[in-house]
Amino acid sequence: MKPITKKGYITVRDCHRQDEGEEKKFTESRNVCEFLVYPDRYEIKYIESASVMGDCYTTLTVLPERVSMLRGGLYRTSMIFEKGKRHVCAYQTEYGAMSLGILTKTLKIDIGDSGGSINMVYSIDNNGRFFSESELIINVETED
Repeated sequence: MKPITKKGYITVRDCHRQDEGEEKKFTESRNVCEFLVYPDRYEIKYIESASVMGDCYTTLTVLPERVSMLRGGLYRTSMIFEKGKRHVCAYQTEYGAMSLGILTKTLKIDIGDSGGSINMVYSIDNNGRFFSESELIINVETED
């Protein structure tokens, strides 16, 4: 089935720390996006052209209990965020690939046909060793 496609804006606020006791670091970006409405899911597509990681082509697929992120560009990955579950993903960098574990601690999805918000708290490990802890707050506004 063909989706309803809307133009809009996505704001992503990232709060993360890499070491225990380290002060949290904040970044925020706002980009133009496409918001696709399907009967069973939503997709948000955008380009992070001002990213420190170079141009990143990102698609978020939002289901009632899960968010997946597919990122292309210099730093490619496919991540799944599902509360209480650990998913392993490949993370490609300019220096090579690594395997990361993503454990989602909190996942709050409040998305409807006109946009909404997603809040995720998750930790990342590399072969079981703590790598970082992040909170992503994502807001999507459509132009309708």
